[in-house]
Amino acid sequence: MGACANSDEHRGRCGGGVPGTAVFGTKGGLTGVLSRALERQEVGDTLRARRTLATSGERLVGLLGTRDGKFLQGDDVRIPAGQTLELWYHVLGSSGFSGLEAFDASGIFYQRDLWSEAGDQTSKKIIRVTWGGARLYDRYREAVWDGKITIKGSSGIRQIEPLGGTSYVPEESVALIDKARVSFSTRTSGDYDGVNIFLDGDALPESVRISGSLGGYVNVGPKKARRRT
Repeated sequence: MGACANSDEHRGRCGGGVPGTAVFGTKGGLTGVLSRALERQEVGDTLRARRTLATSGERLVGLLGTRDGKFLQGDDVRIPAGQTLELWYHVLGSSGFSGLEAFDASGIFYQRDLWSEAGDQTSKKIIRVTWGGARLYDRYREAVWDGKITIKGSSGIRQIEPLGGTSYVPEESVALIDKARVSFSTRTSGDYDGVNIFLDGDALPESVRISGSLGGYVNVGPKKARRRT
């Protein structure tokens, strides 16, 4: 098998698992098949050729191949010892990318910080704050984040742009309180959430303070009290 991602979705929405009322705090994975046609034979041949991709979003795609166009991800490539192999990559998404990382068995061997590469004078007016992860590697892994971000300085907050799972989980919120404060109440299960804070002045803040609490899911006690600790 090639790279694949799956979910624990069992409510009749194959490939469409989203956070529900239980303990699934993020979208389920999806497997993309680089088939020439959506026919049984073509899809089967593609799966056997391992030309697949694993993704966490229905509009998030990563492609990799050799520069000469002869091989795609999943293919076996033989090259003489000492000869270099030039690869190309192509990533597609609906919300942009902050960075790229490529891994092999030894770890990261290629990395790009697109957030820094795209930086210019206007980027000084944007502060990105992210939080995420999981409490443990088990069913009740979610981390519950409640807090505030406080900006001190001559440049106030002009607007905010939430990031991550807050875009498809209506129970979660990232809100602008006033010109100096942003509140957040979200859950992560290994993924991350965050916010872009746009400043209305050219000066950088004197300080940025992040405060709050980190809780989790407890599967004991009264039903209404199980969500947070």
